Amino acid sequence: MITTFRLFLAVVFAAAFTTPAFAYIGPGGGLSALGALLALIAGLAIAFFGFLWYPLRRMRRRRRQLVRPGAPATADRPEDKR
Repeated sequence: MITTFRLFLAVVFAAAFTTPAFAYIGPGGGLSALGALLALIAGLAIAFFGFLWYPLRRMRRRRRQLVRPGAPATADRPEDKR
């Protein structure tokens, strides 16, 4: 607990005693940073979709097959043949 508190104090003191940089980013650097941020957000959204949606979809199909035993298997459906 003490080491966490010391780290917190170090960060607070470092942030309190910094001087402003007065830096100019420019349009190229700004657009590059914005593009990188949008790519990161899109990548996280796609990862969320891939890791959560597809297993839930598979689980839903399996439950549907249990409810309707006469339904064709998922491999027999045309949308699953890829």
